Amino acid sequence: MTATRTDELDEFPEGDLEEANQEAEAGLTIRWGITPNTALLGTINPDFSQVEADVAQLNVNERFALFFEERRPFFQEGIDFFSTPINAVHTRTVLDPDWGIKLTGKEKRNALGVFVADDAVNGFLIPSNQGTESVFLEEPVTNGVFRYRRDIASTSTLGVLYTGREGENYHNRVGGLDGFLRVTEKDTIEFQYLRSDTLYPEEVSTEYEQESGSFSDYALQFEYSHDETNWFWELEYEDRAPGFRVDSGFVPRVDFREVEGVLFRRFWGEEESWYDRWDIGGFAGRVEDHEDQLTDEELGIFGRFWGPLQTLVELVIMEEKEYFDGVLYEDLLNTEFYVETQPSGAVKFTFWGRSGDSIDITNNQPADELRLNPTIEAKLGRHIIANLNHDLQRLEVEGGELFEANLSQLRLVYNFNVRTFVRAIVQNLDITRNPDLYTDEVEPETQQLFTQFLFSYQVNPRTVLFVGYSDNQLGLQDISLTRTDRTFFFKIGYAWIL
Repeated sequence: MTATRTDELDEFPEGDLEEANQEAEAGLTIRWGITPNTALLGTINPDFSQVEADVAQLNVNERFALFFEERRPFFQEGIDFFSTPINAVHTRTVLDPDWGIKLTGKEKRNALGVFVADDAVNGFLIPSNQGTESVFLEEPVTNGVFRYRRDIASTSTLGVLYTGREGENYHNRVGGLDGFLRVTEKDTIEFQYLRSDTLYPEEVSTEYEQESGSFSDYALQFEYSHDETNWFWELEYEDRAPGFRVDSGFVPRVDFREVEGVLFRRFWGEEESWYDRWDIGGFAGRVEDHEDQLTDEELGIFGRFWGPLQTLVELVIMEEKEYFDGVLYEDLLNTEFYVETQPSGAVKFTFWGRSGDSIDITNNQPADELRLNPTIEAKLGRHIIANLNHDLQRLEVEGGELFEANLSQLRLVYNFNVRTFVRAIVQNLDITRNPDLYTDEVEPETQQLFTQFLFSYQVNPRTVLFVGYSDNQLGLQDISLTRTDRTFFFKIGYAWIL
């Protein structure tokens, strides 16, 4: 049973927090282990409340939808059965199901995955070459996925996939073939071909300028890899036709043909060497739309180093071209740097940075970009686990600094014992903009603060007690941080093992 109460601010910023939603729901999930390798799950009115908050991502100067991992236990179980080269199954597209059934398992050479769910909300992406639109319809939709894979010889597989979504004046049906073939001990081929058939409601077709009536198109992915002790090379071809849609998956971009290759040489350290391995190589890629317009091109070199204290260091230098909104931006030079080190089992540090030429998506002009993303994970004694992450993005244009965005995230867990813990998550987003450099009106300063506190007592994955609280706060240039909503959360579950 899950119970929640959400209070929302009736008027920003001077209003009062008033009850906006209060509900208590009971649900039932049944898991039948048919064989040691095959399981059938059924759920009625499942609780898909987000006990685990998503890791926040900066979305200030992005054209395409951001990817968020699946965290709900019902869909996480057996999720690998639905994995294919093209991300055609992403269960986060099932938003608010009333019921669901899932079968996953492998017997000898045969692997099977099936799920069906009836969803109260229909949410999907409308992709293009230049960006992604998100659509949410308050209408029921039925989701279904069928996946079959068979092992061929000892290290190869062939598979088929079908996904379907059916609603009123709407459908999206996708089917195709995929495979992984080990040609030799060092050479492999991975491929997938899908074809979709889609019908949008007429109001969606009109608002988002999509084809009226049913339309269909294809997607193709092919990859050849050669991997030996000292050398690695890979060639990849991707083709997403303009009308290809996979609403049960995550494909935020279509209408492109991409050819990409990478080659690198490994240098191994001796037993007494101060390093474990060096990689030095290069890569190149070219993307055109289906009207033969160049949209992306990259050429780069990179080096990677593995050394003491479980350390990885990587440096990438690349030159790019990018086409956006009628303008081809050329000679974009960028440098990326990544370092990861884990001097002990208690501390891990990572740092990613990027500096160079970019595009101001909002105003369609050249820009200089700086991205810095340090992360530290630490185990403080026997009980405390901390994760601190910061993401900085700064964009400068001809007239000066366009914006600076800072996203800080802290996750702190105190484990009383193996069954009980308390957890705090804090996410703070702070954006400052220069309105004089924007063509449209923007807010000079924006701050968003999210906090979540959770107490958990867990006997097993389905015998649980959760009590939680979360809220959101918003601040603007002349308005200090003001709480806009708060939610109280309670969940209790009990598992009978028969």
